[in-house]
Amino acid sequence: METLTTKAVTQSPDANVEAIREKLLIRSQIGLKKYGVTTERQDIDLEGWLIHLQQELMDASVYVEATLRRLQASRSPHPEHAPSTACPDPEKPAEGSTSTQPVSASTWSLPLEEFLAVPRQ
Repeated sequence: METLTTKAVTQSPDANVEAIREKLLIRSQIGLKKYGVTTERQDIDLEGWLIHLQQELMDASVYVEATLRRLQASRSPHPEHAPSTACPDPEKPAEGSTSTQPVSASTWSLPLEEFLAVPRQ
């Protein structure tokens, strides 16, 4: 069995990993120039970072929704009748999901420690 190491590894054999690494480096430089600090800053607490992450994920969800709608509209002869991307039943897994466990709405209102302790498959 081959042992993986990070010593002397300067490039991934996976082009997709390298593309992401390059984008991360560029984003880091842009962020430092724009904000004058790195993510190693100490003036934001855990809650602040989680709120920032939540906002970024909500933005990402909007981008996914817009892209799905465009994709579906391009496939439909009648874009106004394109299938909805809305989840039909939040108690059931989404179509194509490998999860067999529905996510209860009450799960989302748990304190973080309890939420992390909820068993998932």
